[in-house]
Amino acid sequence: MYRASLAAAALACAAFISACGDRAAPTESASREGPDLRTTRNPDGPGAVVDSGELPFTFFFTDPASGLGIVAGLTPETLPGFCADEDVERGTSIVRGVIRPDGSLVDHERSHKVSVMVFLDDDQDLCDGSAPFAIGTANFFSHDNDFFVSGDRTNSFGFRLNGQVIDVNGGRHHVSAAFQGNVGRGGDVRVTRSGIELR
Repeated sequence: MYRASLAAAALACAAFISACGDRAAPTESASREGPDLRTTRNPDGPGAVVDSGELPFTFFFTDPASGLGIVAGLTPETLPGFCADEDVERGTSIVRGVIRPDGSLVDHERSHKVSVMVFLDDDQDLCDGSAPFAIGTANFFSHDNDFFVSGDRTNSFGFRLNGQVIDVNGGRHHVSAAFQGNVGRGGDVRVTRSGIELR
């Protein structure tokens, strides 16, 4: 079952790991062609390497405070198959990563006019077969300035989603969702923003 978590570490993996999982490691030629951004910590290493491409996109998030949940990149027809681990049609996103000379990864992901469903969700389970309350489209953006949490810097990560949906009664709403967290060099986690709004 797919349960969305507000724990910062879990969200980092759930929200962003799909973007990194399909990405190939930089080749030697790509490293040589990258900009010369060597540092005193890694004076003989390669320059930063930029990698980008289009990947399948699916995103789950719940907000216990509002009792709402969202699923982006799937439709009511494809959600059951996805929850059953079937290969279904999904939305797409553009992913851009920058591998620094020290090996850490900056990750950005964008998805434009992707399908979004809003659920009146009390148990945080978006795969329980419940019908969505509202359906529409949204734009999604996520960022992570140290994807693998190297510990060399404060890791700031999060996402935002904004869209328009129509509910089961024909009413129109604006839906927005956002999360922002930080992981300090010592491993301390701080969540500064988390929630879903339906207006």
